[in-house]
Amino acid sequence: ASVELVYLGLGPRGRGMGLGKRVLAYGIERVRHLPVHEVTCAVDTRNAPAISVYASLGFSRFDSRIGFVAPLPLGS
Repeated sequence: ASVELVYLGLGPRGRGMGLGKRVLAYGIERVRHLPVHEVTCAVDTRNAPAISVYASLGFSRFDSRIGFVAPLPLGS
């Protein structure tokens, strides 16, 4: 009964103008008609501006995970 926001990002020129909050609010509004009770997402704990935007729209932290990444060899 939830919708997952997989990625929301702005390039450097689009930051600091309230666009992230507007886009996120628009997305939330677009799923209000669905039979879901929550929107979930993941955000890097070092990304204070994004955390602030999510918190301003009612998101709260519920879990923490460790992310892993592995480089793929080139030319394989």
